[in-house]
Amino acid sequence: LVHGGRPPAMVRRRAGHRRRWLPWAAVLAAAALPAAGAAGISPAASADGVAGAGEPQGQELEKLRAENAKLRRDLDKVVFALKGARKTMEENHIVFRLTPTTPEPMHVLGSTEMPESEYEGAILGGVLLFAVLLLMCPLVSPFKRMCEIRLHRIFPVLVVFNFLLVASTLQYLDMVDFNTVFFVSVKVTALAIESVQSVVVGGAILVGMFVIWKFKDRILETVGIESGSLLVGDFRDWATCWSMRRFHAIEVFILKAENLPATTISKGVDLFVEVGFGYNVKMRTRVHHGAGQNCVFKESLQVNFDPYDLDMRLNLVVKSQSSLGNDTICQAQLGAAQVQRLEEQSDAMMRGELLGWQTSADVRSEGSIWSANRYHTIELIPAGRLLVRISRVPLDDEGSCCCCCC
Repeated sequence: LVHGGRPPAMVRRRAGHRRRWLPWAAVLAAAALPAAGAAGISPAASADGVAGAGEPQGQELEKLRAENAKLRRDLDKVVFALKGARKTMEENHIVFRLTPTTPEPMHVLGSTEMPESEYEGAILGGVLLFAVLLLMCPLVSPFKRMCEIRLHRIFPVLVVFNFLLVASTLQYLDMVDFNTVFFVSVKVTALAIESVQSVVVGGAILVGMFVIWKFKDRILETVGIESGSLLVGDFRDWATCWSMRRFHAIEVFILKAENLPATTISKGVDLFVEVGFGYNVKMRTRVHHGAGQNCVFKESLQVNFDPYDLDMRLNLVVKSQSSLGNDTICQAQLGAAQVQRLEEQSDAMMRGELLGWQTSADVRSEGSIWSANRYHTIELIPAGRLLVRISRVPLDDEGSCCCCCC
């Protein structure tokens, strides 16, 4: 058997039939071509129509070909854009991969559902909390009394038990394993370290700002600004618009200095006193040449005093003048409360006494402003004494102590 299992005689009969109807089919096709051309049908379309019925013909075929060409042009544009995007990603070393996603398994709790990973995470968290509480039991009552002398035996047993408990829990869970717990603990530790670092840096900044604010006067003085407190001010100054109404003038009388430490052996010392008080510019007495260890000054200086500013300090510094600069011999510092106690009220004004350089120089008189019994002795550091008196200046002599916004 050949030709697909058919007998040779049957194959010869079918071939003879084909040879008989092929000439007639060629004649019919030649006759149909002019008619198809007159109807607007191309020979290719005619052949397609002969091949199978129901296929598009004529104008419908041309429309489909136009749509096909348009789709090919759009596809070429998309391919060109994708090639440009791919080239840009390769230049920027960007790797983009699409990964298939699968729905997360859910755990049913009664009438609610929750992700399986969250459910198993809650179970593991409860086990870890139980392990921590179990380790704390020997340190709290009522177990403390029984376990305090056996801690070296109890804690190893508890640690081994907790380890086995956590290991069995991880073995039971499907979505959580040891690697997950390890990496989560690493992330938590890193987050804790970053938080502590941020807190420490913030605390260091606050401490630094406090130190700078506390020693701002000394820092500004080191820079070269003589009155740093006047430049920066404090809350009281900003709240009162830098008003001077709370200030009143006082006069510091300096009678003499006694028992000063010796700075040189060969010659006397040229002495003067420097007075610094809060916002006031530093003031100095005249230089007394060759004064030695005892010097009579009989000079007064007027400064502005704020009795409500408890941070103000009255600095009395005894210095010696030299060719290269001024050397500090001794000094004393008085607070605002001490200045207020030493300040004499208006008794001098009520008796009609004169202040400053207009006073009498007769020290033998009890009413003299330079009488020694009216002065307070200030102990100097490291040695020596300074006789000082502080009086309030009359209002008529204070001048303008208020700024324009008072």
